[in-house]
Amino acid sequence: MTTEELIGTTVLILGACFPPAMILWLIQRARAAVRSWAERQELKLHKLSLRLARRGPFLWGTSRAQHVFRVVATDPQGQRRSGFVRVGDTWRGVLTPRIEVRWDQTS
Repeated sequence: MTTEELIGTTVLILGACFPPAMILWLIQRARAAVRSWAERQELKLHKLSLRLARRGPFLWGTSRAQHVFRVVATDPQGQRRSGFVRVGDTWRGVLTPRIEVRWDQTS
């Protein structure tokens, strides 16, 4: 294998690995932001799941840079709550620690 072929192969491999690694890093960053928010709110998280399609109240107006999670948590009073959490802002996405929450209506 020539040096040019080796460089080309290396660039190809790195180019193929970088986007998935970046996506995983952004998802982990978003999860960490939700966990940090929950801790500040004194919530105990029971479920935290990324929503790619069914985004509840955040279906419209959510950019591709933002992440939406479905959460189930217990508040300090012991009340179990569920809802949707959107992480990030429209342009910078999860690089900004912005959190928006829409709790489900309780009956």
